[in-house]
Amino acid sequence: MDQQVGADIANSIRFFSELYGPYPYDRIFATEVPFGHGISYPGFLHLSYITFQIASPDASAERFRAHEVAHQWWGSTVNFATYHDQWISEGFSEYSALWYVQWILGDSKRFYKTLDAWRDAIFDNRKYRFGSGQEAGPISLGYRTQSSETAGDYDLVVYLKGAWVLHMLRNLFIDLNTLNEDAFKKMMRDFYQTYRHKAASTKDFQDIVEKHAGMDMEWFFAQWVYGTEVPTYRFSYKTRKSPDGKFIAHCKVKQEGGSEGFKMYVLVTIDFGENRMARMRVLVDKLETEFDLPPLPHKPKNVIFNDFHSVLARVKKG
Repeated sequence: MDQQVGADIANSIRFFSELYGPYPYDRIFATEVPFGHGISYPGFLHLSYITFQIASPDASAERFRAHEVAHQWWGSTVNFATYHDQWISEGFSEYSALWYVQWILGDSKRFYKTLDAWRDAIFDNRKYRFGSGQEAGPISLGYRTQSSETAGDYDLVVYLKGAWVLHMLRNLFIDLNTLNEDAFKKMMRDFYQTYRHKAASTKDFQDIVEKHAGMDMEWFFAQWVYGTEVPTYRFSYKTRKSPDGKFIAHCKVKQEGGSEGFKMYVLVTIDFGENRMARMRVLVDKLETEFDLPPLPHKPKNVIFNDFHSVLARVKKG
């Protein structure tokens, strides 16, 4: 286990250095502490004794170690300006760790399974058989999301929902033709380099995102960082053959849990079978949306709405 811990520290340093920029310190020390949590200081990690003893089948141990290493970039080198911006430390580190596990294990299924678990925790928070408790606050509330009546919300909202925000941005930046992710990586490197050894705010991050996206992103941050709505999409589609022999897929989306005007660009994958795919983004900004996909050369085997988990949402059959 000592070798495994050391390997994860070394490999995650390599991974984050390539993603964000060179490791910011000359060396790193890691020590075992008799607690169930970890703490990251500049060049120095306190790691729970548990991670030195147990190899977890769900890769949570690898994620834990990588999370503390990621703090060398997000928290130690780029600090957060106020408690409203704590997710820049914790949410960024949590998603970095999950991304590391996806890379080091080459296992996207486990990656999406973890995102599913985080999504379900966000949706099901304080929903009981005979009613519901107080609604969780927004990411921007920082540590104040947790109170005597909302225990656990700090981890749930700042860590997990914060990580989901980065995942949604990653999907917005991905090149759907090549699946190249250089644009997202370039944006993250720019943010890190710009605020290296400084304290950054959410607005600072938004400015960098807008610079690289080439568009106003106020709507995105208003919904996901300063708001609390999370949508459920009811999706259905029907195909018909046109006179010219092509296929038309007519799609319907009903949005629940998001108010009128809540919008997202949702990734849609058309699966023709035999590993033939076509991908596009669809803007959903109404409670009910109908649209036709572009004329298709073959009848689709399936139309996957919200592929790659592009939006923090539940998708149900319409």
